[in-house]
Amino acid sequence: MSWKHKITLFYICILCYFNHAMLNAQVDQKRQARADSIENLLPNLKDTSLIIANIKLTNFYLEFKPVKALGFAKNNIAVMRKSKNKNWVIKGWNNYLQTEYYFGSVDTVLSYQEECFKLALDQKDTASYCNFMITFASANDKQNKSTEAVKLNIQAATLATKHNIPKICSRAYHNIGTNYLHKSEYDVAIDYFLKAREYKLKEKEEQALASTLMSIGICYAELGSLDSTKKYFLEAEKIALKFNNNKTLASISENLANVYMLEKNYDKARVFYLKSLKAKEALGDKHELMLTHSNLAGFFLTLNDPTQALHHLEISSNLNSEFNDLLIEQINFEHFASAYSQKKDYEKAYLFSKKQIDVINKLNKKESAKQIAEMNSKYESDKKQLQIDQLNIETNFKNEEIKHQRNISTLISFLGILILVFAIVLFVGFRNKRKANALLSRLNSELEHKKTEIEHQNQELSQKNKEILDSIYYAQRIQNALLPSFQFIGKTINRLIKND
Repeated sequence: MSWKHKITLFYICILCYFNHAMLNAQVDQKRQARADSIENLLPNLKDTSLIIANIKLTNFYLEFKPVKALGFAKNNIAVMRKSKNKNWVIKGWNNYLQTEYYFGSVDTVLSYQEECFKLALDQKDTASYCNFMITFASANDKQNKSTEAVKLNIQAATLATKHNIPKICSRAYHNIGTNYLHKSEYDVAIDYFLKAREYKLKEKEEQALASTLMSIGICYAELGSLDSTKKYFLEAEKIALKFNNNKTLASISENLANVYMLEKNYDKARVFYLKSLKAKEALGDKHELMLTHSNLAGFFLTLNDPTQALHHLEISSNLNSEFNDLLIEQINFEHFASAYSQKKDYEKAYLFSKKQIDVINKLNKKESAKQIAEMNSKYESDKKQLQIDQLNIETNFKNEEIKHQRNISTLISFLGILILVFAIVLFVGFRNKRKANALLSRLNSELEHKKTEIEHQNQELSQKNKEILDSIYYAQRIQNALLPSFQFIGKTINRLIKND
């Protein structure tokens, strides 16, 4: 190719680059204009509309103005607690918790656990309840509470399986795998990653699948199974290339390069290091570029090519001037010393070895300070946990005491009521008995009076009967004295009959 063709091609490339940049700028301007218009409408919005607007603004600003994004997310809290549209309230809480998690505010995230769980349960929203569990599991994992994190993720996966929500199952199983990966339990981690892979394949979540495949590859790398490592890394690479996902591609390519380095397959290692470098350049991530150039320096030192190694070390060191990463600085100084040693420039090699030792001392001091800080933090955390446990014990004791007192009060009240009822029954019985006795006494008195009257009447009747009988007897005597006897009359009648 002639120099004219080269110049023409160069100008075409520049023109394409500027066109692409202008298009991106136009898209960014449109998005910014839309965000500004939504922001201007905020004072006039209420309830659901305000929640939606804050969510959109949070998502927009999170990439380049994260503090402003957090402000919009926080503004939603008061609105969500008053809103009646609980579906959007749940979305608002998810948005807010993800933003706080982005800032590393895991304590803040965990402080809303009970409120979010109650909201999802009240709405009977199983998917949101599972999502909340996964979010809080991630927060617990950040606090090195892996047991609690695994527990929450397993609960989410179990519930999602029961209600047939495969996307949540894949997320939960992937997170459980990550928990066990951090605990160096690689076989267990692989089992859970494979479960996540199964669900992601069913749901055709290809981009998310790349992350799971890469995690499986890392587990096999730690177990020393390089063939399995390459198999899963290469599967993940295909997906990353398909979706032009430079971030995933950069990570996978660098991991594959490291695997090929272990196999001493330097040609393939070079290919994948350069792929990683290209992907990171496309991302514009200076910190990652710094790491890759440092790795490339190590690669060229292995090939005994100090010139190329020094070239990449210069780039890595220049990039590190922005970050002041002591660990990378120490590695670079070690590589500088090795490179100059290969070039037989022992003076410079000695100088860089000395610099490396100085950085190691700084790192040791920093590590010691970090360990002391961690120990203090752990002490304060344990102390706080002890106070919380003690407070919980006191609270439980007080609750038990209150419960006991309440039971005693209930028993006393019951006994009091029982005694009162018994007293009332006795009183009513006594009063009824007294009334009955009074009535009986009155009836007896009346009976005695009537008995007396009857006896008096009987006496009067007896007297009158006697008088009547006496009269009858007296009349009979007079009659007997005046009239003939029955015998005489009989004889007289018989004589008369005979005379006739």
